[in-house]
Amino acid sequence: MSKSDWFGKEDALLTVLRCPGKEPWIPSDRSKVCSLHFKAEDYKQGLKSKRLKPDAVPSIFPSYPTYLQEQPKKGRRELKRPSPSSPAGGLDVDAKRKMNLYDLQEKQGAFKLVRCLTKKHLWPSNFEKMGVGRAVAIFSPQVTSVLRFLQQHGDHLGARGFEDCLPTVEFMEMVYKWFVLHNIQSTTLHWTSRDAMRMPFYGEDDERLVWLEKECLRYFESWKESSSYKLEFLSNETYEALRVTTMSTILCTRHLLSTGFKFVLTARFSSDDVESLFSSIRQLNGSNDQTDAYAALSALQKVLVTGIIHSSPSSNVGSVVGQLGLATVPPLAPTKATSETDIKKLLRPHLTMLERYPP
Repeated sequence: MSKSDWFGKEDALLTVLRCPGKEPWIPSDRSKVCSLHFKAEDYKQGLKSKRLKPDAVPSIFPSYPTYLQEQPKKGRRELKRPSPSSPAGGLDVDAKRKMNLYDLQEKQGAFKLVRCLTKKHLWPSNFEKMGVGRAVAIFSPQVTSVLRFLQQHGDHLGARGFEDCLPTVEFMEMVYKWFVLHNIQSTTLHWTSRDAMRMPFYGEDDERLVWLEKECLRYFESWKESSSYKLEFLSNETYEALRVTTMSTILCTRHLLSTGFKFVLTARFSSDDVESLFSSIRQLNGSNDQTDAYAALSALQKVLVTGIIHSSPSSNVGSVVGQLGLATVPPLAPTKATSETDIKKLLRPHLTMLERYPP
């Protein structure tokens, strides 16, 4: 109906406007309230400005609207990295067990369950991460023995949360044994420490080499196969470095023992020469960490041309100590080019490389 239909019928129009059919009213986001809708006891007392109580309800509303209430602040969302799963039992290998152990011994007061477990071990700074001693101390038998004890008797002592830490303990024991076998320093340390694992390698069929080759590598290989995505396992770089280091130690030890060496100390193995080569390649590329294959090949060619790194016929120890069991021999006299012909012979293999770098 339009307004013209009600012309001359003002009385009837007023009657219709005064008696409309009212439906149940539901508040919306656009609804507004004023102080008249609340009572005096709905406000907080002792404040200069009027503040409503959390449970204050206006007289026209069945309940206080949620959009007028003070919304609770949401906690900061943290990215949770799932702990890697162990190949045995499908349980987790989680570092939180060691953190729980640290919290437990902090509550004990003067009595400490593990002496070599401090905040620097669990939350090291960037500089403290360079210390190998603290990293090895985390996997030491002092820590694993306490975790095993709490795994078996923690419920009776009121220390809960260690019931499923057995895969973590097995992983820690394997890492510690791996490090001990790669850090054999002397021929008498296994006597003073009463640890047979620190004995030098005397034979090619040593059971410790067999353990490294079969059990240790097989453990990580089966772990990798059982993981469904990347975060359940070590990073690809860490796993590859672990595998290459282990196989290099095994093959090098057996080779030395088969060529006349009476024993092998794995702590004497050094990668300084390899690190020096990588450092030279990085410097020749302008200290660029994100290099490519062409830049690496170009740096290797520069190393050969400039003679930054050179090989010795007797390696890096033959001129100093000689063969095993012999007395110290004097260093070899350096050879120099005596004529122009000798210089040409020395530079002839590098002519093709020099052509790529015109003056």
